[in-house]
Amino acid sequence: MTLFISWSGTQSQKVAKQLVVMLKQLFPNIKSFMSEQQIEIGQRPLEIIANELKESDFGIICVTEESIIAPWVLFEAGCISKKCGISRLMPYMINIDRKLFQGNPLEQFQNAKSDKKGTYKLVTTIYTVFKEFTEDHRNISEFKEHFELVWNKYKEKIDKIKDEHKEKSTNINQIKKPLELIQNIRSYISYHQGKLIEYLFFAGEEHKKLKKEFSKKEKNAELIKNIYMELTNSLNSKIFEVAEYSFEVLQTYFRGRRNMAPRICLRANNFEDDNQKILTYYRSPGSRVAYSKLSDCLIKENRAFLHILATPGPYMCNKIPEEAGKGDYENPRLKIDEVKKYLKKVSDKRLKSSSIDDSDWRKCWKRISVENKKIANKPEHCYKSTLIIPLTLLDNTLSDGFIKNFKMKDIGDRVFGYLCLDHVEPEYFSYEMDTNIGYIFAKLLSHYFLIYFMFINQSKTRTNIISEFGESFLEL
Repeated sequence: MTLFISWSGTQSQKVAKQLVVMLKQLFPNIKSFMSEQQIEIGQRPLEIIANELKESDFGIICVTEESIIAPWVLFEAGCISKKCGISRLMPYMINIDRKLFQGNPLEQFQNAKSDKKGTYKLVTTIYTVFKEFTEDHRNISEFKEHFELVWNKYKEKIDKIKDEHKEKSTNINQIKKPLELIQNIRSYISYHQGKLIEYLFFAGEEHKKLKKEFSKKEKNAELIKNIYMELTNSLNSKIFEVAEYSFEVLQTYFRGRRNMAPRICLRANNFEDDNQKILTYYRSPGSRVAYSKLSDCLIKENRAFLHILATPGPYMCNKIPEEAGKGDYENPRLKIDEVKKYLKKVSDKRLKSSSIDDSDWRKCWKRISVENKKIANKPEHCYKSTLIIPLTLLDNTLSDGFIKNFKMKDIGDRVFGYLCLDHVEPEYFSYEMDTNIGYIFAKLLSHYFLIYFMFINQSKTRTNIISEFGESFLEL
């Protein structure tokens, strides 16, 4: 019988070494394989490990906070469980909270703590399996006595190892947050796999109806218009659905950062407007009155969108009051004279304050309109930090054959829209982390904008309908 002992990281490795020693005392006839000890100089490690995984009859995974998401540990666990079954693999928990197993692939296996009770559970499981392979003359009482003899020395060794690493142990929330993030992103990508296929199929089928109706000799203008409106409304509503889900997932990423989450919205370029207007396309579900038509603007009126189209990369500003005062941040909602008064009035300490409600700063923003009525600015309407990620095909290699089918020859560089985030507090966003996370969401959402563009703006049928009935025919 062969035992395979998996480890990753210093603490896990040290405990694995002591485990090998103890198991040799308890089971002299069992071969225990641990990569660091059994691979000789000159041998190829991966080949040796692969062969041992094939030959193993039982696996022990030495799990610490640093090794629980180690790819190599998860790979070895998968190989052993596939060969031997779930019951013959046991994670051995060292200085780790059980909560960290939630959502982890190792959660499915029966585990054992590295205290006396847990270690006895581990070795008795091995004892039961061992008896299937060879005759062990010890009964369970005799085996327990043998365990008692070796336990104290083993405990002394691993307690020392645990104490050495306790101070270095990562806080559970620091481990759990990236683990949750990975799980959320995996689920998010899986969600879009289905939704994108569904969206593309639906767009194609609905567009066929429009093309078929327009191709008839006797054209029913009202019916053609209704089919077109149904197509555009349905495509938009499906984007709203995936955007709402996307915002919810993105909010979980920011959860716990400061006192409140950022606002999120999607904006779109109006491709048929020579003035290049930016339109608010979809807003955070909980912030419906936090935006208005005043948020729609020309590209030239907003420094953020000008920056994106010029670079074209993300835009971040964590000090809007100071940057606006210097003329380096422009927004049609900001009253620059009031901003300058504000900067003279407040102290540096207050500028850096994380206070959510800054009444003087609210005076620097034009009041928003809802149903043609001006309403008082709420704190969340008047932000001090913003992050904007373009929805674009940039960084993709597009073939000439693909590009030539588009009216816009710069389709690979074209910005279809913007994922916009803002927050009332200064210094809220992290460029390195938040832009990379933002791009995951923006890249996936850009697919829907491109498909919409292909079946609406790019549609030859739509162009022919406008030629037949006039420019204003398809207007809402």
